Amino acid sequence: MSWALSNPDKIRFLQAYSQSPLLSPEARKEALFGTFGAVMELLKLAKQQGLFFEYRDELMMEMCHAMFMTSALYFIDNPHIANDEQQHWIAMAMSWNALATPGIQLLLPESEG
Repeated sequence: MSWALSNPDKIRFLQAYSQSPLLSPEARKEALFGTFGAVMELLKLAKQQGLFFEYRDELMMEMCHAMFMTSALYFIDNPHIANDEQQHWIAMAMSWNALATPGIQLLLPESEG
């Protein structure tokens, strides 16, 4: 997240590029796995350890990409909380919980209202 906050123009470019109607599904997949390749290795490890559901790799990568980009753009667009570690934790926990097997979810703090 630190990199994203330090490079908002690059994040906005990546978002626009990944959503381009001119990008073929194959090129999009290649770019996604090329950019987030290390994430795929972590996802496979988490699945092997029973931490995450056995979803298709492509779907999990799409979800991770979407959750990261959404969180990054949220913090970029809300600079008053961009460096709030609790908000970063909440975003990470929400992402984790979307993929985690039951009983492995991270606890979220009480609602802020």
